[in-house]
Amino acid sequence: MMFKYSELLQNKFSSLSETVKVIEYVSRGNSCSVCGLGGGAPALLCSEIWNKTGSTILVITADENDARRLIDDIKFFNAKVPVCLFPDLNIPPYEDIIPARSLYRSRHF
Repeated sequence: MMFKYSELLQNKFSSLSETVKVIEYVSRGNSCSVCGLGGGAPALLCSEIWNKTGSTILVITADENDARRLIDDIKFFNAKVPVCLFPDLNIPPYEDIIPARSLYRSRHF
């Protein structure tokens, strides 16, 4: 299921009807995609979902900088949310290059 946010966030994020729908949907064991959020809203939504459900959340970002920014934002909203970064190998597909060992280690949790 896809949820879209087209309006700006207002006072209490968790009181928005679309947010409540997402959290209820996920708490029933379903998965969904959410798009259209900007700024710190994705991190706040992840934090709210984790607070209310304890569910694992997968977030795919455009690049590693966006991922690190999202992690910082999630930790700002709730430092207890467990977050793992799966770093990019920075190697184009089908290249005959072996990534550094340290990168392999950081990809194994």
